[in-house]
Amino acid sequence: MVSHTKKLIEALRDNEWATFLDDVVQFCKKCDIDIPEFKDPYCERRSNKKGGHITIEHYYHFDIFNETTDFMLQEIGTGFNERVVELLQLSLALNPKEGYKPFNSDSICKLAKRILLS
Repeated sequence: MVSHTKKLIEALRDNEWATFLDDVVQFCKKCDIDIPEFKDPYCERRSNKKGGHITIEHYYHFDIFNETTDFMLQEIGTGFNERVVELLQLSLALNPKEGYKPFNSDSICKLAKRILLS
């Protein structure tokens, strides 16, 4: 699940901005929320840190959306490092679902060794 979630977030970040933006715009229209003109220049209240002119869409896409998805990926990577993911995968051998279908004695032995060596 962790690997799958990471892949979904990466796909969202890399390929789904337009779909996400369309969904947000539809939601705003449905709820009668004002929508900014995304092609207009974005102006911060303080001076523009970027040193150039960026659009509102650029700001929301790169400074908000991408940074948020990057943060989510970083948190998943921090909370679920390779060792934790491996332990989760090995623990699937203990899942009673479907009559212990995922039961794997090698995985149980690896899991036991990991726990003993911790």
